[in-house]
Amino acid sequence: MRWRNGTVGTRWMMTAFVMIAAMIALPLPGAEPVSVPADLATSLTNTVIEVSKRKAALLALIKTPAGADQVLQMADTDLFPVDLRMTATLEFTYNVPADLKQKAAAILPPYLTQNSVPLPPLATLLKMKGDAFNGAKVYMRPDANCINCHLTSGRGVEIGPDLSDAGLRLSREELFENILEPNATISPGFEAWQLTLKNGDDVYGILAGETAAEVTLKDHKGALSQYKLSDITKRQKLRVSIMPMLLQQVLTVQELVDLVEYMSTLKTPVKKKN
Repeated sequence: MRWRNGTVGTRWMMTAFVMIAAMIALPLPGAEPVSVPADLATSLTNTVIEVSKRKAALLALIKTPAGADQVLQMADTDLFPVDLRMTATLEFTYNVPADLKQKAAAILPPYLTQNSVPLPPLATLLKMKGDAFNGAKVYMRPDANCINCHLTSGRGVEIGPDLSDAGLRLSREELFENILEPNATISPGFEAWQLTLKNGDDVYGILAGETAAEVTLKDHKGALSQYKLSDITKRQKLRVSIMPMLLQQVLTVQELVDLVEYMSTLKTPVKKKN
């Protein structure tokens, strides 16, 4: 077998992990419980492996008591990959026994929409028919606040990424994930930064500019603030988006589907900035 940059090896390992997980998930009648191979759980955090295969391994793990327990232990720490969080949350919400569902709810709370209505399973959401015209209205609403953070064909405010080409870049599943878990995929240049100042204050925002004398941060409202380099004692790029969490809680299930339907129609290529 010929190995190049570890790609073949990584694919072979992931295939093996998923096969092992599938076998663990279907124990023979009367068989003793099987422990989870450490490498299978470890593979969830290996971002070299494409996310679809890590999600497959995650779902296989959750099908076993030992695997589900290990996933919950990981989810209760900062080690759990944010790009697996939606998949894990929905799986524990709908596809596990009641006792495990209750345990998981404290770690991976179920997604609730307006009036605390539970979000349906992803398969159901993807089958629902959306109204793009109504979705555009939702996009413009002050409580959703999309238009005040994103550009679409030159309209809006540039705080987050330009969404003019959202329908070209993202599948409907990925659009749901971006809304439910803003930290799952953060576009380059839109990561949040934390600056610790000499006076002990911590400030946060997107890095909007830097010179030999100062750093400029943009906050979630688009306001710019300058900080002298001489006043900064520490700077750290965070693994979080400045997009607010829980957007789905101000929307009905149908409005969320409509919003995704509208965003899937946005297919204007975005010109790269120099």
